Amino acid sequence: MTARFYDGCVADPARLSSEHECHSWVMQMIQLLKYCFGGGWHSANVKDTGGTLRSSSIVPTQLFGWISQGALGSSGGPLVGTSTAAESALDYCLGARITHGTGSGQLSHGATSLTEPVVSGTTSYFKVARIFTNNSGGSITINEIAIYCTSSYTYCLARDKLSVGEVCAPLSSKTLEFTITVDNT
Repeated sequence: MTARFYDGCVADPARLSSEHECHSWVMQMIQLLKYCFGGGWHSANVKDTGGTLRSSSIVPTQLFGWISQGALGSSGGPLVGTSTAAESALDYCLGARITHGTGSGQLSHGATSLTEPVVSGTTSYFKVARIFTNNSGGSITINEIAIYCTSSYTYCLARDKLSVGEVCAPLSSKTLEFTITVDNT
């Protein structure tokens, strides 16, 4: 998986700010994926973003439908944080999530967009993106990125610490775009 930050509200290659190779799918992703492959209803024991182990029935066809969030929906989809703690496969949330808003240390969360899957040679992929706008009075440095999905509870699917923080200046926007790829070779 690759994550790219673009300056502004469009994922325009000419406005590419930084690119990060992600490598931190977390345990919750594997647990939820296991239930998708199992078919039917399953009882899952998965840690939510609050650190609580949830044992509830999961319908595999619905698991990943909650990544897409409308504007102001900040519980799922691509999310950002300020923590500089290293990532781990046992992470279950962002270390210091940047909440939605216009106050100090907050970013306005735009709607999450998902592209249709693409097959190119031996690679298949789709993209998940969200725009974050800084309407607070000061710069905010994004040090970590994640993808959350939401159903009855919220689960972290991936979390990565950026090698170099991404600064979002006041009255500016950053577009975070994840490309989720499957190599078919």
